[in-house]
Amino acid sequence: MINYRTELNSEQYEVIEKGGGYSLVLAGAGSGKTRTLVYRVAYLLEHGIAPENILLLTFTNKAAREMMERLYELLAGRSDVRITGIWGGTFHSMANRILRRYAGAIGFSNSFAILDEDDSEDLLKESLKSVVPEADKSFPKTRVIRSMISFAKNKGVSVSELLAEKYAHIPDEVASQIRQIAGLYEEKKKKASSMDFDDLLYYWNLLLDDPRIRQELGGQFKYILVDEYQDTNYIQSSIVRKLSSVANNLLVVGDDAQSIYSFRAATISNILGFPKDFTPSQVFRIETNYRSVAGILNLASASIARNIKQHKKTLKSAREGGDKPNLVYVRNNLEQSSWVVSQIRRLESQGVSKKDIAILFRSSFHILELELELNRARIPYAVRGGMRFFEQAHVKDILAYLRLVSNPADGVSWRRVLKMRDGIGEKTLDFIWRELESRPSFAEQVMILSELGVSTKAKQSLLEVQDLLGLFLGGTALPLRESILGILEKFYRTYLQANFENFKERVADLEGLLEFASQYQTWDLFLADTALSEKFDKEESGGDHLILSTIHQSKGLEWKAVFILALADGSFPHFRSFDNQEELEEERRLFYVACTRAKDHLYCMVPQMSMTNGELRVNQPSVFVKEVDSGLFKKEGTSAGSSYLDRLNIDSGFRPSGSGFGVGGSGSSLYRSKGRADEMYDSSGDGYEEPFLKVGDDRISASRETALERAARKSKSRGVFWDSLKKS
Repeated sequence: MINYRTELNSEQYEVIEKGGGYSLVLAGAGSGKTRTLVYRVAYLLEHGIAPENILLLTFTNKAAREMMERLYELLAGRSDVRITGIWGGTFHSMANRILRRYAGAIGFSNSFAILDEDDSEDLLKESLKSVVPEADKSFPKTRVIRSMISFAKNKGVSVSELLAEKYAHIPDEVASQIRQIAGLYEEKKKKASSMDFDDLLYYWNLLLDDPRIRQELGGQFKYILVDEYQDTNYIQSSIVRKLSSVANNLLVVGDDAQSIYSFRAATISNILGFPKDFTPSQVFRIETNYRSVAGILNLASASIARNIKQHKKTLKSAREGGDKPNLVYVRNNLEQSSWVVSQIRRLESQGVSKKDIAILFRSSFHILELELELNRARIPYAVRGGMRFFEQAHVKDILAYLRLVSNPADGVSWRRVLKMRDGIGEKTLDFIWRELESRPSFAEQVMILSELGVSTKAKQSLLEVQDLLGLFLGGTALPLRESILGILEKFYRTYLQANFENFKERVADLEGLLEFASQYQTWDLFLADTALSEKFDKEESGGDHLILSTIHQSKGLEWKAVFILALADGSFPHFRSFDNQEELEEERRLFYVACTRAKDHLYCMVPQMSMTNGELRVNQPSVFVKEVDSGLFKKEGTSAGSSYLDRLNIDSGFRPSGSGFGVGGSGSSLYRSKGRADEMYDSSGDGYEEPFLKVGDDRISASRETALERAARKSKSRGVFWDSLKKS
């Protein structure tokens, strides 16, 4: 028998011994929740529960494999305990096994096919063509419609309800067509006895509405255990509720403070409402953290305590000593990048390897300057769960426009720009490029577009391209910022909306690019720097390298040292959360997750200035920094947050030098005297003067208008469009 008392702490042991009935286990970050689940399963097996009567549900195959491997190691060589037969895996894999047995009850054959993403998209394309035979490129693409259908199913609502709630900007006629497409898609799947990934859960839940099947399955699974319960959506919660209603043994493990996936239809109400939804129930708390030093936990706990909707917990560190988190004030994103690189070098000199260092960010564009600085410093890195900023398709699309203006002979960029348009396939593209290639200047290339002999649809597209490129008849004379803005407003924003389900995040990236570009005085330097980033040798494929990760992608991971970037109001938390208490609380949970990834060193970076609409703006430190006791931090950086703006004369737009992006290096004179800044922080040394800001506060709700929207509004009066340029 396993000696559970000696191998577990008292909090974990209580769960193992008393976790019958309906049990909610609130497991704080780094508290050993996986260990607790594995030992609970071992405990059940040792006490005579048959493996086939245990259902262990996880969210990833990796988590399922890890738990089963640990279980086999724990019970290795035991002839008195049988492990084979446990139902353990992801929700979707378990749904597949169960539906193979009962498919006939819901009108499918037991040999039903599971559609992968490509198959699903092909079927949706057929449905789209049946409803909208001549859809242009402004009509939502199949991957966007598929994401709508998926979100609706996982949230437990109809496509109609979802369109009204989340897609109010879509015209009524288009919304009606999307509903028809979704309906036809379901019909085609059913006719072909096929299910997509979301159908597995949908039909498992539907199956359990049959009293006979619910009784049969609920009788088999006498003990149900669920990992990461805070990440469950409506349909997953419904499944476990129905399954557990027979034997009344359900143990869920999770941490409401780490519920950060509402954009995937996860709902925090499942874990918050567990004690009321399942009665009678008991709540266990595992609050001993084995990962982080006390100073880091003190900050994380103080921050999350501000949330109204939560299960209260008090994390305690099992580790002695350690430093406070560092609150680092920097002048701007450029200095932030320089400071981070310098600190990485210091950490390395202290024996911390690059692979033990992570740089976490809220949005992709927050790492824009940092990637360039890492490239210059020849520091290898990998971007977890995504691409480097300048390798993303939407960024490359915008850069293609700028590159063909700067170099009209750039056939790759011309092709990229033209392929985004209706009616222009490979053959038409080859013809167009042959004509363009023979023209000696950009102006002649633009003029000839309307004269080319192509199809009616391609002709219309070329006229639209000609209209847009008319912005650049003066070559690179138009400022970079206005150039990018013109591309966005005249075409690319609509293109993103139709082609990508996450178009808002992509627009946010391009807003970041917009402000980044405004720091450059010349197109040549800007395009050279972006090319440098794209062509940097990707040493991260092996060896020692840094990790750059969105906070969402970092969940469940840990590093010795963690940097959190862009802790300024409007950046983190995101400005969209200011008028919505639930969204602000999720942003705070995101900050909590970021903090609790760090084991030894945590650096909270606060850029005090940024470029907005091409002008210098003083940032407020993030509400997550302002709302906690300043004594929780060790302050570093530019005057530790004091009012250095009182003492500096600042250029209204800082410019990166050719030889160095960071402050303090050669060629790093980023500031030139033009006038004094009128907005300043207080000079108390705290770096801020306002108390905790709440949702609805005028000081933050004023930030709702995005940088792109403000810039677009201002640019409309400038008249820099095709007609005026043609007249000139």
